[in-house]
Amino acid sequence: MIILEICDSKLCCYHDKQENISSLEPELSWSVEIDDILLIAEYTTNEGPYCDDYFLVFVTRSYIYQCTFYANGTDMVIQTLSEMFNAPLQLKLCNSTDWNSRVIWPVHLEGSEYFQFTKVKPDSLLSKTRKTLLGSQLEYKLAEPIQAFLKTGCSEN
Repeated sequence: MIILEICDSKLCCYHDKQENISSLEPELSWSVEIDDILLIAEYTTNEGPYCDDYFLVFVTRSYIYQCTFYANGTDMVIQTLSEMFNAPLQLKLCNSTDWNSRVIWPVHLEGSEYFQFTKVKPDSLLSKTRKTLLGSQLEYKLAEPIQAFLKTGCSEN
């Protein structure tokens, strides 16, 4: 089980300890000062319903943190962050079953693609067979506007 919560001035993500399943004490996976968050995004994959396919991303100057949308406490965290940032943080990819992404915050980037997806052209018999059996393969990278935002000191343009 994954837990996402706000502890004092930090956003914290916990997971169950793997070595002791009977333990009720979750282990801290990561924590980040809320004031250090520069951007929040959401993205989905086509890997559901048996694998996590919906994720939240929290970007700081030095690191990118991510957590499954299905973590306990997600709704409360989004509501609390909305109040703290004085902006309605809206998750809009709940029903997506394919690769998709969008920025949730800051407001001036809201709705922008977070990732830029491109189909990989098959260049061998193996990759052509894989495409036939599994569909097109995708490569992804941070979308250009997001890269520019992070490179220019995260100011509104």
